[in-house]
Amino acid sequence: MEACIEKWLVMIRSNFVNIWLTKTINARIDGRTQNTIWGTNMDDYDAKKGTRILVHGLVSLYRHQKNHVENTIRSTTDINAQIVDRLVVLLDKIKQLKKARGINAQDLEAAQRNYDFGIFHLAVIIAHELCHTFTGYLTGFLWPRTPDCVIAGGHERPGVHGEHGWAWENLLFGGCTVLYQDAIGNEQAGVPYAYIVQTDQNNNT
Repeated sequence: MEACIEKWLVMIRSNFVNIWLTKTINARIDGRTQNTIWGTNMDDYDAKKGTRILVHGLVSLYRHQKNHVENTIRSTTDINAQIVDRLVVLLDKIKQLKKARGINAQDLEAAQRNYDFGIFHLAVIIAHELCHTFTGYLTGFLWPRTPDCVIAGGHERPGVHGEHGWAWENLLFGGCTVLYQDAIGNEQAGVPYAYIVQTDQNNNT
């Protein structure tokens, strides 16, 4: 398996998967991976042909208050999909603040911090989807199923498939990530949270 991982990483780094901004995926999710039936010889794998990653580029109707975190972490309708639009707004604000006379250092610092949170969120989304890309690389199928034993946060479907991306987040961050807004508006990236996933000896979440 280590050899497969190393080979895939080399291929991905030299020929990175295409990432699309789209409004066609459900507004309740951040990203999605679309794999193809690319073949069976791993030496022939082409990431640009074998898969593509979709990232939601629109403002979602779902706005989050941080005091709702405990009640909403398991509801797919509450996952924050306001990603690229926020980055554009925040970057414009940073540029405006830098050009302004009598620049307010605190405002600029806050805008930069929010922009950094947004970039972090986008990076996590892409890395999460790359986990599904790797599953497609291993199987060569159009819709590869993650093994049932790979679980995290209730995102898996018992008896149907596991969830590679959320499982990776849980291993790396100690929980599944989500960004919640403190207030309505796009001039913030949201406050990052990681909700903890606990399983019993039978892998029940």
